[in-house]
Amino acid sequence: PEIGVPFLALVGDSSQAATSSRGAAEFMSRFIPVGQKRLTNVSVVRYKRCGKRFEVACYKNTVIAWRNKVETDIDEVLQVHTIFADVDRGILAKREDMLEAFGTDNEDVVCIEILNKGDFQVSEQERQMQIDALFRDIASRVTEMCLNPETRLPYPLSTIERCMRETLHFAPNTGRSAKQQALQVVRQLQTSGAIPLVRAKMHLRLLVPAERLAEARSALRELATTGEQQLVLLSEGEAFGEGASSQLECLADPGLYRAINDAAGALGGSLQVVALKALEGAAEQGAAPGGPRANLAADVAQMRVSDGAPE
Repeated sequence: PEIGVPFLALVGDSSQAATSSRGAAEFMSRFIPVGQKRLTNVSVVRYKRCGKRFEVACYKNTVIAWRNKVETDIDEVLQVHTIFADVDRGILAKREDMLEAFGTDNEDVVCIEILNKGDFQVSEQERQMQIDALFRDIASRVTEMCLNPETRLPYPLSTIERCMRETLHFAPNTGRSAKQQALQVVRQLQTSGAIPLVRAKMHLRLLVPAERLAEARSALRELATTGEQQLVLLSEGEAFGEGASSQLECLADPGLYRAINDAAGALGGSLQVVALKALEGAAEQGAAPGGPRANLAADVAQMRVSDGAPE
């Protein structure tokens, strides 16, 4: 019995110690932030090569800008010029692994290759920014391509964007180029009839040998009769004699550019683009009799006559 009292006291002390340690653990668990989110402002680019994994830590919303050549300062993209094997755990890549995979241990060179070829997860915010930028690019291209047939002037950008959203319910596809989707939008707008819309014509200048001027006129007139006002001849051209070059100017639908270029090549001439989008009224006025372009042609002819060149 005398031995049992200290033994029971010892057992009681150990049980109290266990109880106090459990209480301390519970107390600490209440104040340690076990659910904290780490690396919230880091975008990790991962690249696997030669069986090894390499990672770099970048700022948010910068990797796409780097790959699109919008951002050219690598210091604005990388958080640190260090190659990791695991960014989350802070494990650095081994020098031997970099030499085996990339043939160099220059971290700047390896960082650029990982940025250009690695995989990364695009955040929802970054994806939405990319879609919005593509949408504006498509709308801008439509504005540059088309005119209002009544005023012969381009539509404001806001008008095209509103029609794309409200009438066409257009959703950009990041897997296709902006030019392809702009052409698609033009066809859809013309089909829907939401707004009157026509493609803007290109202002072209055809240079041919003087002796083949008549053939060039015939070729352009033949193209002008096909389709619906796809080509408007601005000047008939003048032949100044054998060996000299004569020029014909026209407004043509972009779809006829290849045919006109082929015709110019067949006649031994060349084709120049004066303007990608010509305002037809101003161009026709300049080419009309008495217009500035017609007066310029007359002055050139007079100079040739005064110099002794045949008309």
